[in-house]
This record gives sequence, C-alpha cells and structure tokens, in this order.
Amino acid sequence: MQDTDDPSQIDWPARQQVAAIPFKVHNGRPVNPCERTGRTGRDQLWHWGEGQAADAVVTAHLAGHRWLLMVERGDGLGWALPGGMIDPGEDPLSAAIRELAEETGLAVGGIAAWQTLGARYVSDPRATDEAWMVTTPALADLGEVADHPRVRGADDAARAAWIKADTYLALEADVAEYGGQVFAAHAAMLRELLSGIPASEGEIVADHTTASWYTKTAAEMTDDEVNEARAYYDSIGSNSMEGEWLRRHGLPENYGD
Repeated sequence: MQDTDDPSQIDWPARQQVAAIPFKVHNGRPVNPCERTGRTGRDQLWHWGEGQAADAVVTAHLAGHRWLLMVERGDGLGWALPGGMIDPGEDPLSAAIRELAEETGLAVGGIAAWQTLGARYVSDPRATDEAWMVTTPALADLGEVADHPRVRGADDAARAAWIKADTYLALEADVAEYGGQVFAAHAAMLRELLSGIPASEGEIVADHTTASWYTKTAAEMTDDEVNEARAYYDSIGSNSMEGEWLRRHGLPENYGD
C-alpha cells in the first residue's frame, strides 16, 4: 500500500514500535538507520521509512553441487531471491512461503521444513535516506534431489531458475550465463548466507543476526562487540563480508585493531 505524500501525517511512534530495526524521526521525516544514499523522499519504494519484506532461500543438492532457487525480477534490477513485502498481519515465514509459490510455483513442505533468520537491512538500490528495506530470510534445504523441482517465473518474476551456488562467485557466474546480474540488495546477504551453509551438507551455522552487534550503529558499538563480529566472520571464512559490515556501520576496516 502506497504511503501519503506528506510523511509528517504518518503515526511514526506506531511504526517505530513495530520496526525490525530501530530508527529515528526528525521533523516528521524518518531517518535511514544504516546508510546515507544522498537521496531523499520515497523514490521507487513508494513508502516512507522501513519496508519489511521476507525472502525464501531454497537450496537443493544435485550432481555434486548446491543449487539456489532464484528469480529474474520483472523490473530489470537483476536476479534475486523469491520474496516480497509482508502483508499486514502476516508473519515473515508465511510471507516467504507465499511469495515463493507466487513467483516460482514451488511449494515447500510445512513450517518445520524452514528456518527463519533475523531481520536485516539490505542496501536496496531504490533506497533513500528516508525510505529503506529490511528483509527476513527464511531457509529451506531440499537435500539431495534426482532432478531440480520444476519452477516457472510468475507474478512479478520474469523467470525462475535453479542457480549453481557452491560459492557466491559460482552463483554470480551462473547468473551471468543467463545474461544477468545479482540484485544489488541481495548481494551481501547471499555472500553471507552461502558462506554459512556448507555446500556439501546444507547445515546452517548459528544465527548471528540476533547478536547485540548486528544492527547497532557505530556510535552504539563497543570494541568487544566489534571484535565479536570480526571473530564470527573469520570463523566462516568471510573476511570480505566483515569489511562490508564495518563499512555499513561507518567504521574503518582497521577499527578495533
């Protein structure tokens, strides 16, 4: 649903109360808590402040490789995880399952088949300093399959396909074979998730998205929290993701050294 043109008419205390990531309001206008884009207004997102989405991260294993189900967005912004906005009164997992079926035609088991991670900010190319996106990833691994489950692009997805995803670089290369690129808002999240899901087993590492340091701003973090974050990224062999996390929070890469 599209917001009013005037953000000062919005009940911001009510929205702040249900926000996945705390944010401030200045002179009746919301303030992006995670990055500065140099743009104001709603732009292409059509809402003010935080927009909450859910994404389905569905993997399968075939012929010695891990495969990830992705969709080509109909708006030309690249290949993304199936997902979309959470409807009023809907929980993130239900939204992810619904969007998966709407965009790919695939229905995956019951709730027990899924693992929901914590909500996180994504650097959406449409975001502004006053409108941004937060998403909740829901993971389901189909295990070893004899063939890829049949999928098709539908709703606002132009195409759906199983993409080879042993590593993030392998995923990028396979997406390029389709003549596309990874949706910018999902790139960092996919690097992180794929490094945390062993390609040979489909087991999930401990969810760190609920850690005290994950959504804090630079001014709010302690050196101990920074060191804890760096230790986590080192444990999963994701030094590049650690650097992205530090930059996202406005910190130099040698912070805490």
